Amino acid sequence: MSYEATIKEIVNYVRDELKKIEEISNLDFEITADGRLHDGSINIKFKLGSSYSIGGMVEGGRLDAVLTEYMRRFGWDVRNKPLELTFTGEEA
Repeated sequence: MSYEATIKEIVNYVRDELKKIEEISNLDFEITADGRLHDGSINIKFKLGSSYSIGGMVEGGRLDAVLTEYMRRFGWDVRNKPLELTFTGEEA
């Protein structure tokens, strides 16, 4: 698989996840890598959203964590959380 195909696969994954939220109309997604050229670690950073958009920008080193936080900001976790029924033991 080519590098471009791998990046397109990642972008399609993010787009498919965000399609679940109707309030999000466009995709603003960046992948940044930095580090030493000849040795040492490479830091990969994912940025989702924009500082000018409603949900703001979320950035981090793990794609799933960034995606989850961005979706949480649009209320995805609240709308898709199972209902919790409480029982106090008192009759109404």
